[in-house]
Amino acid sequence: MRQPLFIDNLPKIILFLIKNQRGIFHVAGPDKITMERFILFLEGILRKETKIVIKKRENPIKIPKNSTLNTSKISLLGLKTTPLNNAKSQIKKQIISEQP
Repeated sequence: MRQPLFIDNLPKIILFLIKNQRGIFHVAGPDKITMERFILFLEGILRKETKIVIKKRENPIKIPKNSTLNTSKISLLGLKTTPLNNAKSQIKKQIISEQP
């Protein structure tokens, strides 16, 4: 499991933490998702029908199944990050606005 972060959230959070806090803070998105599902999520931003086929195979590198972060400290400060579905619509708008 991973917690992808919508990068547009990061500058505001960093500035707040630099000005107001000390210590170590984990910053991550609110949604927990497997890497496979995240790849399909990203593809869904650009295509209506999936063309990606994810094959399961043994990986020689031991990757943790769950590498999510404890974001309770930023939550207690009232700092919020964008859920994946909201980020998806914002990314689509950004892509459309950048096309010639």
